[in-house]
Amino acid sequence: MISRRACVRQCRELERRQARRRFISRPASEVPVSTEARASALARPFVNHLGRIQAQEEDVLQAVQHFIQFNIEKHRLASEGEIPDGEWGDRSERLRQRWNNLMLRAKRESTTQSQRATGYKLLEDTTYFHHEPLNGELCTEISMTSGHYHRLADDDIVWWDLTFTPSRN
Repeated sequence: MISRRACVRQCRELERRQARRRFISRPASEVPVSTEARASALARPFVNHLGRIQAQEEDVLQAVQHFIQFNIEKHRLASEGEIPDGEWGDRSERLRQRWNNLMLRAKRESTTQSQRATGYKLLEDTTYFHHEPLNGELCTEISMTSGHYHRLADDDIVWWDLTFTPSRN
């Protein structure tokens, strides 16, 4: 038999999880990406950055998926007021600083690797394995970090090709 106390405790825990879920990004599987959005994103500047390192089709398609999912979730969380506007700028700056450190390392190591291999390693280190916190909370959805990096690449704030020089207007 299950006691009333255990049942109530379980219900409260489920309620807390459900309430908390509103404040964090949804799982990527719950953020649909339309064919039209995917086709449109393929013409974005961040895709050009991937082309500069000759990224494989699978990498490009994943980047497009993450870019769109990140933008959808960012819009949802910002419009619902769950994540303060300032956090998005702070998070962008943290990612930019992390990218800058990885870029410095990549430049040092580029003498022993090809430019493509170095760019790919930089892409992997930034978008494949890192989970950047969101508003002080662990954010395990890789699309939220990867997509954020690709959003920054879309504005030429970060990139993967060591020979790229952004044009600042």
